[in-house]
Amino acid sequence: MAVDLHDNGAYLILEDSNGQRLKGIPYGHVVAGFVAKERVDSLISRYGKDDGEKIAFQHVAEGMTKAMLVEAFGDPIKREQTTYDGKPAEIWRYPEGYNIGVQNGKVVSVRKNSYYW
Repeated sequence: MAVDLHDNGAYLILEDSNGQRLKGIPYGHVVAGFVAKERVDSLISRYGKDDGEKIAFQHVAEGMTKAMLVEAFGDPIKREQTTYDGKPAEIWRYPEGYNIGVQNGKVVSVRKNSYYW
């Protein structure tokens, strides 16, 4: 077990019996999941440190490409045609309420619906 320190917190790194290294995803004070270190390293080598880590931990930001979005979230469960700033665009819908606006191959908006019971 190891800790990878960053400006915005720390990631817990675990290693299984086969030597596979997994990196924990911190959400506030809770570690919510793990991503293989090899995947993180591969994404960083392709997209740079900042975007690579965001993609690995399923954080999508405006300006990312469609390829980066698919790397982070996979294919959407639904695509809808719309307009954004008067030009054609799509809304890509994902589980857990994510609605991502895509225009000209780039992410132009990221929204997550909150559901209250």
